[in-house]
Amino acid sequence: AEIQNLRLKDFTVSGRAGVGTLIGKLQSDGAVTVKNCGVYQSAAGAGSVSGGKGASSDADTPTGGLIGIMQAKNGDRVTVENCFSAVDVANSQQQAGGLIGKISGGTTAVPVKILSSYASGSTAAGIAGAYRAVSGGLIGTAGDPVTVASCFSSADVYGSASCGGLVGSNTGTLSATGSYACGTVITGGKVTYGPLVNGSGTAAYTNCRYLNQTGDPSASDAYSGAAPAGVIACEYDDLTKSAAGTTISNRVSACHPYRSDLQGT
Repeated sequence: AEIQNLRLKDFTVSGRAGVGTLIGKLQSDGAVTVKNCGVYQSAAGAGSVSGGKGASSDADTPTGGLIGIMQAKNGDRVTVENCFSAVDVANSQQQAGGLIGKISGGTTAVPVKILSSYASGSTAAGIAGAYRAVSGGLIGTAGDPVTVASCFSSADVYGSASCGGLVGSNTGTLSATGSYACGTVITGGKVTYGPLVNGSGTAAYTNCRYLNQTGDPSASDAYSGAAPAGVIACEYDDLTKSAAGTTISNRVSACHPYRSDLQGT
C-alpha cells in the first residue's frame, strides 16, 4: 500500500492514543510507504495535535504530528519518505513525537525507515509545570530496528525525562545518518542543545549534527563536549552541510512549510 502526495492545512486533531493528523495508527499488512505527505499551518496556532485525552496519569498514549503509531508486522517493509509535520504536538501524558509518536515492529533485515523527512514547531509530553516522559523532535519512541536518514527537526522538545532532539526514547537499535536537530531540549526544566537520541537502546550515527547554542546562556550542551562518534555540534551555517562540505537538500531553508511548492493545492 502507498499513501502519497497529500497536504493537510490547518488541521486540529485530538484523541487519547494513536493520534496523528494523517494516520492515527498504522499496522502493516504487506509493504507500506507514506510518501510526500505533510501537515502545516497557514498561521501560528491554526493547527495542532493533542493526545492523552481521558487517559490515566502517566499512560503511554503515543501522539505524533503526522502519524500517531507505526507498527510493522511479519517483516513487512514500512517506510516514511519526504514527509513533514509543521504543527505543535502536545500529549498530556507520555510519548510525543514531532512527526511520529511511536515506531515498532522493524527487524534487523527490514528496519522501519524514516527518510528525508522533518518536523518543526514544538513537541511536548505533559503540560507546563507537569511535564511527562518521552518527547522527541522527530520520533517519540523508536522500538525495534529503525533507520533515520537525511531527516531533521527544528522542534523545541519538552518533557520530564527521555527527551531528544530527534528521538525521545530509543528502546531498540537505531541507525541515524545525515540527520540533525536545531531546536532546544527542555527536560525537567533544564534547557540543553542535544541530545539527538535518548533511551536504553543502541544507536549508531553517521554525519549527524546538532546546533551549537553557546550564545544562549540558559542552555547547555547535553553531551558536555563529548558527543558520541558520528555526532558533532555545529554553527547554523555548517549544520546543513554533508561530510564533504556540500549543502544537503533536506534543510530548513529548502523545506519550510510555508513554501508554496510544499503546500500543495
